[in-house]
Amino acid sequence: MIPLISIILPVYNGQEFLKKTISSVLNQSFNNFEFLIIDDHSSDNSLNIINSFQDSRIKLIKNNSNQGQILTENKGLNIAKGKYIARIDQDDIFLPKKLEKQINFLEKNPKITGIGTWAIHINEKDKIIKKIKTPTSNKEIIKVLLYNNPIFHPSVMFRKKEILELGSYNHKKKYTEDYALWCQLLTSGYKLSNIPEYLTQYRIHNQQCSSNNKAIVKKNVLETRAIFLKKIFQEFKSNKKIILTDCSDKQLQEIAYYCAENFIIKKDWAKANFMIKNIKYKHFLFKIFFYFNKNILIKYLRTKNKIKKRLM
Repeated sequence: MIPLISIILPVYNGQEFLKKTISSVLNQSFNNFEFLIIDDHSSDNSLNIINSFQDSRIKLIKNNSNQGQILTENKGLNIAKGKYIARIDQDDIFLPKKLEKQINFLEKNPKITGIGTWAIHINEKDKIIKKIKTPTSNKEIIKVLLYNNPIFHPSVMFRKKEILELGSYNHKKKYTEDYALWCQLLTSGYKLSNIPEYLTQYRIHNQQCSSNNKAIVKKNVLETRAIFLKKIFQEFKSNKKIILTDCSDKQLQEIAYYCAENFIIKKDWAKANFMIKNIKYKHFLFKIFFYFNKNILIKYLRTKNKIKKRLM
């Protein structure tokens, strides 16, 4: 029987949390899946942990040399037999009904390409740090992408066909390939969503690649966001809508506001001025400071973004 879902787990020296991660996948309420565990030439006990599981759904693939996360993810996409792809990292946890809820959603909503979930942040000892709610509608996801990542990568399930058509993950966007993929999907006319339930546990610890490579993460995020911002700006200037299709007037104004914030931080006054003209009902003081004291406005936005930990 061809599996409906292919779950891709790249592994590199992941022995500390790997057993819990694998167990969380195998214990799902929905079981029509293949579990592609791709070992990226680990030098620790990862392979022994993987081999300790006797489950026919597990397909172990070994890289002959260390290829890195993105090439390993793309290898999984090309091998996968399932109609849908789910991603998990070697330190995260699927809660028992995650796959069941996501597959039901995607089967009932053919216009949605990718679906994430709300997430629970946990530490090395599985203690809950906090619970994170992410936007559930495509329109809200567009807005949040202008200052943050609105979909947890290990929470996502997406349609394989559409991702392969886009060329899979961008290997140039190290540590931020997920953010780049969400932006690329939206600029290509696809839609994203999140299930408003806590179905994924996302582990926070000191050995995370993204935590230890913040300069690369920031550079890649800013480059991706600049392209996304440019596409949105072009849609505001033209009548052709791909990203902004179906957005209400109020939603367009909120998106215009966050675009304006980005342009002001970059001191691109002409584009900021254009976007501000699309803001009618809210942010009155924001508009006043833009026209009369830009320096104060820049300081305010930088402080605001720092407090909210936005990568501007």
